[in-house]
Amino acid sequence: MLSSLNLQVSIAENGQVAVEMIKAQAFDIVLMDIQMPVMDGYSATKYIRKLSQFNALPIIAMTANVMKEDLQKCQSAGMNGHIGKPINFNQMAETIRNHLYKQSEPTDPVALQTEAQLDKGKEVKNDEQIEIAGVDVERAIKRLGGNDKAFWSIIKKFARNQIEETINLNQALVIGDLEHAERIAHSLKGASANLCMDDLSKRAAEIEKAIGSGEQVELEQVEDLTEFLRKLHKQLSELNQEDTPLIKRTNVVSLKVTKEDFIQLEALLLSCDTQSVEQVRELAANHKLDETTSERLIDLIEDFEFEEAAKVVAHLLEKSA
Repeated sequence: MLSSLNLQVSIAENGQVAVEMIKAQAFDIVLMDIQMPVMDGYSATKYIRKLSQFNALPIIAMTANVMKEDLQKCQSAGMNGHIGKPINFNQMAETIRNHLYKQSEPTDPVALQTEAQLDKGKEVKNDEQIEIAGVDVERAIKRLGGNDKAFWSIIKKFARNQIEETINLNQALVIGDLEHAERIAHSLKGASANLCMDDLSKRAAEIEKAIGSGEQVELEQVEDLTEFLRKLHKQLSELNQEDTPLIKRTNVVSLKVTKEDFIQLEALLLSCDTQSVEQVRELAANHKLDETTSERLIDLIEDFEFEEAAKVVAHLLEKSA
C-alpha cells in the first residue's frame, strides 16, 4: 500500500530494530505499530525522542485502540498523530501527506510526484456510482484503497457463501446448537461490517447478542437475512463488472524471498483487513508466492477466514527466517 504512494518503505520486525534503523539512516516519517515484541511502540518512541536529532521526525502511531486515553498515551510518548486499524487507505494517505508536507511545500520533482500519489487517496470517482441496496459501495471501495475490482470480487463471493451460512444458522437454531449458531452470527456481523453493510451487520449482531443472553431468536429474523442475501446475490450476478485481475500462473518462486515480504501481509491479516488480498496478488506477481499458496490465501481472505490465512503466512515467515 505504501509503495503505491511512491514511498520507499523499510520494515522493522520490532521496536528495538526500529530504533536501530532510525539511528543508522535518515527517514522522513515513521509509522509506529504500538503492539510489537521486544520493545513496544511507546517505548521505542520515547527512546527516539530522547535523541535531539530526531525532534522534528514525524512518528505516527498505528493502533486499533483509538479511545481518548489511548491517543493521549500516544501523544505523551512523543507521537505526532495516529492511523487507526483496520487501516483505511485514504485516511492513511491523508495523514502521511499532512505530516510530510505540513511545514513547507515540496519543490523537488520526486517530492511533488509523491505528494501527487498521496493526493490520489482523497479522490472520489465522479463516474456513475453503482447502488446496491444495503451496501455503502463508495465507502467500501475507499476502504480498499479505491480498488473496485477487489471489492466486487469479494462481495460476490460473500453473498454466495453467506446465503448458505444463514441457512446453516437457521438449522442450528432449530436443533438447539446454540454455540454454532452464535459463531455463524458473529462471523456474519464482522464480515458484513468489513464490507460496509451496516444494517446487515447490526441485524447479525442483534441475533448474536440474543443467542448469547439466552433469548429466543425468531426464525423469521434469520430467514429475512437469507432473503436479503439472495436478492443481493441476484443483483450482483446481473452486474457486468470486469473480472478480477488474474494472478500470473506460475509455480516459480523467487530465490530472493525475505521475511520482510510477508510482515506487511501478516499485519493486514491480523487486522482482518480485506486489502490483504491485493498484497497477496502483488507478492504472486513478483514471484514471491507460488500459484497454489496465493490461490489458497485469496480464497481464505475472500471467505473472511483471516485467522487461517494468518497461519499460512506465519508458516511462510518461519520458512523465510
